[in-house]
Formats: sequence, C-alpha cells, structure tokens
Amino acid sequence: MALSPDGRSIAFISERNGTTQVFVHRLGEMTTESVPNTHHARSVFFSPDGGSLGFYVTDGSRSHTGSLKKISLPNGAPVTLHEGTVVGANWELDGSILFGSYAGVSKIASSGGEATQVAIVDGAFYSSPQLLPGGSALLLTIDRAGRTDIAVLPEAGREAKVLAEGAQARYLHTGHILFYRETSLWALPFDAERLQATGDAVPVLSNLGDDRPSPFFSADRNGNLVYIPESATPSRDGLFVWVALHRNFIYRLCGYTMCLCIVLIAVYKLFIDSHGYPVETIQPVFWLESLAIVVFAISWLTKGGIFLKD
Repeated sequence: MALSPDGRSIAFISERNGTTQVFVHRLGEMTTESVPNTHHARSVFFSPDGGSLGFYVTDGSRSHTGSLKKISLPNGAPVTLHEGTVVGANWELDGSILFGSYAGVSKIASSGGEATQVAIVDGAFYSSPQLLPGGSALLLTIDRAGRTDIAVLPEAGREAKVLAEGAQARYLHTGHILFYRETSLWALPFDAERLQATGDAVPVLSNLGDDRPSPFFSADRNGNLVYIPESATPSRDGLFVWVALHRNFIYRLCGYTMCLCIVLIAVYKLFIDSHGYPVETIQPVFWLESLAIVVFAISWLTKGGIFLKD
C-alpha cells in the first residue's frame, strides 16, 4: 500500500474476482475506485506529485519476475518501464525510480529508457531502496542468509552500514526511519547528514500483518501513517482502508456537528433571545443540545467498534 505525498489518497492492492488489482481511496470520500489495467499487481507506489502510480505486476504467481509499470491517474494507460525482477521500488523527486533485485539496486527514468545499476551485491539482495536527503546515500533492506536488516549505503561501491534488524525501511522528514520487525512497526531516530542513528529503535505499532507480497504500511513526508492490521487480509477487498477512513469521517462529521450546535446556541442567545423574538416555544437550545449529545454518543460508539467493526 502507499500513501500519497500530500497525505490525501491511499493506493493499495486487493484481491477481487481471483486476481489482485490496484485501488485508490481519497480521504474524506465514501468510495474506493479501482485502477484499470492493473491486474496481478504485487506492489504500488506514488509519484512525487501524486498524479501517477508506479506498480509491479507478475503473471499471477508469487514470483518476483514481471514488469515494472506506471500509470497516470485517474484513467491513464499503463506504460511498461522495465521487464525483470523488482523487490520494492520508490519514485524519487528527481523523476527516477529506484528498485531492488537479486543483483542489487537499479535506477530507471520514469519517462522510460534503460535501467542502470547503482549498487551490486554478492550473496544477498537489496530491496525497497530509498534515496536519502543529499542525493547520494541509499536507505534499503538487505536480505542475506535468512536475515533481513535495514542499512544505509553511503554511495555506490562502498559497504552498506547495518542500522537494525528489520525490513521495509522508510525515511521520514521528521528525522526517523520506520521499519518492520516481527509483526511490529518500529521508529529509529536518524541523522540523515551523518548517516547514523541518534537513539534506540522503539516500537510504534504492534500486530501488523505478516507474509504479504507488498508493504503493509506507508507514511507521507510529514509522518502521517496508514497501515494494515494483522486481522486484515487481501481477500477482504480493502476493508481495512474502508473501515479506518470511514470511522475517521464519522469522527470529523460528529465534531463539526457539535461545533455547529454550540455556535447556533451562541447566536440564538446573543441575537435572538436577547431581543425578545418569539421563538422560545420551539425550544431551540433544547434541540441543539440534544443533537450535540446524540452525535457525541455516535462518535464514541463508532470509536468503541459498535459501528464499523474491523
């Protein structure tokens, strides 16, 4: 799954009619739209401007061999950028797309062309590469002999520096690295200039999913986070996103309604009741207070899982 750079849209992979496909949900809206021509997608990521998606498709098997593609939203035609192995990809601000493979890290222009290797590995493979601020160092995951570590590669040709055991690392402009370890999400304070941790990693969320073909958390540059809980599965057609987003919509709607009730009561007291207008028989304060209490109850019943259960 992927959160758009502006934090307003979520793209995710879900299974429908026996095949996976990319779906996009805009925050604050009640519908989730499928993205045409994205069948058999295994991973998805946004362009820096949020106007396009990159995604990786296979022939339907669990193999990583397939095609790296891009598509303009909402209804563009997919364009194939690369044929071969892709293990995690990221669309960078300079217009290039970095992706991992069993041979190292490669880069390709989002406009197309030949992929070039930027890091080569023996006895391991790099995945989920991300260019760190400054433009020369890479944050990535190293998978070697059954162990995965998050690491920093200062520049091509130099040895990667392991930061912690984990996978799917993402750098945030808050000065943290988010990564996955043992069904939990962890945060590591990190100095992007000195390329070193400035503290110990701490758990942020527990009970995330496991054994998924694509990342199950995403964050925008400001640190806003979306994730898939352990109880959600791809066969639930994106229910994890629908539930979380629509619960938030109800919270906001209830909050706005309560604020409106308070404002209307104040207007009544200041401009209507104080001037002696004959509206007391309809008891406006009573009904506005009653409405505020009802929506307050709805918000807490929703938060408690009575409505919109996971």
